[in-house]
Amino acid sequence: MEKMSFSTLRVGSLSNNNVFSLAKSSIDISILLQSSFSEIVNAALTKLITDNENFGVQINKNQKSGLTDELKPLDKDRDDVLYEINRDITYHLKAVIQIKRLLHKP
Repeated sequence: MEKMSFSTLRVGSLSNNNVFSLAKSSIDISILLQSSFSEIVNAALTKLITDNENFGVQINKNQKSGLTDELKPLDKDRDDVLYEINRDITYHLKAVIQIKRLLHKP
């Protein structure tokens, strides 16, 4: 029989999709061994399966646009304002660079 060992995993750095995939993979492997588990472990596995399915549904909801039809025009306006701010900053930075070049010309 092949020996396996566990290693630590920093789940804090994983995205929601990666956490879901990791749990799904663990569940798939565990289902193959489910007949050898005790009642308590089987109950925990059933709970994990249910929680992971609910988590997957929630992830799918979050990936779809959460903006209502009323908010979409406001979001576009906000994006336009942010683009304008970025354009102004870029313009002023270029102007400052030009002024520095003129001042430092020998």
